[in-house]
Amino acid sequence: MPGSIDAATPVPSVSDARSGICPLCRGVLVRARVDGEHSFHLDRCPICSGIWFDAGEWAAIAASEWLTHLDDLWDPVWRKRVRERRAEKRHLETLEHALGEEAFGKVVDAVRVLRSHPMRSLGLSFLIYELRGPGR
Repeated sequence: MPGSIDAATPVPSVSDARSGICPLCRGVLVRARVDGEHSFHLDRCPICSGIWFDAGEWAAIAASEWLTHLDDLWDPVWRKRVRERRAEKRHLETLEHALGEEAFGKVVDAVRVLRSHPMRSLGLSFLIYELRGPGR
């Protein structure tokens, strides 16, 4: 139905633009951004550790990787690692798209073999030499 909102899609609250007050203990809530198809913010109280969800946010968390890492949403080191992994995944997807699935798979296999080989520098030198020279 056009214009309807899926129950699992978080609905950004008007107050999502700023931190609020904990309804339980009146502490100032600390915000964490939840990245995804529909990014949103969760609020957590540093005093009572309560996490507060707006409409649709629990369903979005429950269906994501964040469910098992809910506390980590407020850990900047962990969040940085997640961002780096996502960037690496996007990079590999871009390479696969540019090279094609077959060629990309062969390159990945060659890297896997050479990475643990004691003479990997020789293998890399061979690849570079062959790629720089005219086709044989």
